[in-house]
Amino acid sequence: MGSACSSRDAHAIEERVAAERLERGERRAGSHAAILSAPRERGRRKRPVGASDTVNRMTVRVRFAPSPTGSLHVGNALSAVANRTYADTHGGVLVLRIDDTDPERSVVGGEELILADLAWLGVTWDEGPIRQSSRAKRHAEAAALALEAGAVRDPDGSIRLGGTTLARADGSATYQLATVVDDLDLGITHIIRGSDHRPNEDVHERIARALGGQL
Repeated sequence: MGSACSSRDAHAIEERVAAERLERGERRAGSHAAILSAPRERGRRKRPVGASDTVNRMTVRVRFAPSPTGSLHVGNALSAVANRTYADTHGGVLVLRIDDTDPERSVVGGEELILADLAWLGVTWDEGPIRQSSRAKRHAEAAALALEAGAVRDPDGSIRLGGTTLARADGSATYQLATVVDDLDLGITHIIRGSDHRPNEDVHERIARALGGQL
């Protein structure tokens, strides 16, 4: 993997990143029990793929969710280290999720390269790898629920909430929908990632509310 920081530098950086994010009030915590279930009066409730029936809300649950586009860059590497260290510091769980909902960006062998880079960094995970592509049915259920909550279906068949596309014309979920659905279903309590994702925060919170959840 290209250039890399020393383990000492990486540790210092990730500790600072985690502390700053907590100080800015960006910890993500809340109730996930009602996520993506249909209205209570209908009696429907479905559990996420591979998840236990009950999520201990007192347990810190973080995730590292790279796309399989090739080897990790330095920013992703630091994010992985920061999430692993935060989970360890708080007796929590790190979930490894592969965000492979965009076939145009995915490359053959991309996931294997990521796993090799994580091994090189000494970063282990407690759950996963969970591939978003394996959760297509779940994402479709969420898109249907979003339609009930005010999302609209465009003439080409895509589903949109405000200016955000949730599902493509072929029914596949976009990154925006899949990320929110999976974070909620997996009971992620804290989201630690690069500042380049800051513009997505309001969008993801709006999608979560449409699905009956909270980030």
